[in-house]
Amino acid sequence: MRTGHRKWLLPATVLGGIALICFTLCLRTGQAGVMSPAQALSNLITWARLSIARALQLPLYLEREELIAAHPYYLETIARSKNTLMTFLSGAILALSGAVYQGVFRNPMAAPTMLGGASGVNLGLLILTMQFGLDAYLMIRQRYVWCYALALVMLGLVLALGRFAGRGRTSVTDMLLVGTVLTQMVNVVISYFRFLMDDVQLEVFQELTMRGFTSNVSMEGAAQSLLVLVLVMAAGGVPVLLMRFSFNALSFSDEEARSLGVRPAVMRAVSLLCVTLLMTAAVLHCGSVGILALVVPHLCRYWAGADFRRLCWSSALYGGLLLTACRAVSSLIYIEGYGSFPLGPIATLIAMPVLAFALAKGRRGWE
Repeated sequence: MRTGHRKWLLPATVLGGIALICFTLCLRTGQAGVMSPAQALSNLITWARLSIARALQLPLYLEREELIAAHPYYLETIARSKNTLMTFLSGAILALSGAVYQGVFRNPMAAPTMLGGASGVNLGLLILTMQFGLDAYLMIRQRYVWCYALALVMLGLVLALGRFAGRGRTSVTDMLLVGTVLTQMVNVVISYFRFLMDDVQLEVFQELTMRGFTSNVSMEGAAQSLLVLVLVMAAGGVPVLLMRFSFNALSFSDEEARSLGVRPAVMRAVSLLCVTLLMTAAVLHCGSVGILALVVPHLCRYWAGADFRRLCWSSALYGGLLLTACRAVSSLIYIEGYGSFPLGPIATLIAMPVLAFALAKGRRGWE
């Protein structure tokens, strides 16, 4: 992209992102329709006032019921704001994870779902659903424990088996092949037990895997999940951003990277651990939207170039905005008796033309 066009890209993106988020906040939650921007802003200001009054124990907090009753769609606005923020953060960490994977494996088609992390999350949700049924909706801590444990187990198996297949050497190709095989094996197990589920268990499992924490979660649960998402983003994202200057060295061979003072094996291990944390959080909160981890880095590589110092920030920004746009589109498609359309199919429909555009313009940074 020409420099003259690129300098207008960031301001246009910021303005477009603000407009997109404002529009998303105005959408009704739980049914089709749009509230006025003034009404949404008034509800958010009221929420801020009540939050401050609660923290400082001001008399205003005692009048919260009257204030809430005087503001139509108050609870919907607060729920929508938390879901929008979770969606933006999930899209950002998914796209950042995809950029890291493609850099670590030196493969433009690598994605965080290839090493079995997403399958581990779905396996954890399967176990919870079959054991607790409807109660799985409310078991937020158990979801984190099971899904993170199984995602990390899958990563450990891939690394161990990849090293075994490489006869003591960690090969990028071996890890990708082992990850693909393990992912398919786990998916077969999940498909088998889905066949054994009753109607209630199947509905719960589909809700958890397609919608994540944006489905059937209380206001307190949404606040807890948002806090956990922010903490995980800090724990997994900060190390990646601190290493962003060294990722460019991984685009060369391991021998050349070592000559530049980079330890490829250590960087890969730390990167894969951080990305597994990030990807698991994103899938838990927004469902099966891993396609963004493949598509957004391609688009950002065309716009920002292959330098990872710019690629990481641009991927996070555009990943968050793209998933927020998918959330807005899914909210506009309301199905009676089911609710808004899941994010996964919408993300795929929007992301694939974006990927086709990026590929048509050239695989910048991979030649």
